Amino acid sequence: MRKSTKYNNFDYSKLRGLIVEKYSRYNSPIERFAMDVGVSRVTISKKLNNQSRMNSDDVIDFSNVLKITPSKIYQYFFTQNVDTMRTHKDKNTKQPR
Repeated sequence: MRKSTKYNNFDYSKLRGLIVEKYSRYNSPIERFAMDVGVSRVTISKKLNNQSRMNSDDVIDFSNVLKITPSKIYQYFFTQNVDTMRTHKDKNTKQPR
């Protein structure tokens, strides 16, 4: 069994919500979106769950399929995960003795 690795600290919940909204007429919105992008459902799932890197080609392909305008790309693809940010900050904060 492979160990799950987190590749980044981005929150894709808004992106996932947009996929579900735009593909709500299908039984499996993520699977249908994956077909339209040209990748597997597993690939999409891994990217949305930070188990695989989201690269610039993914951002372009996802944006084209979902009709995300350039001005909105940041909010769908580059929102940092608050839990990860807090953990990182806590590690760098000196604790009183």
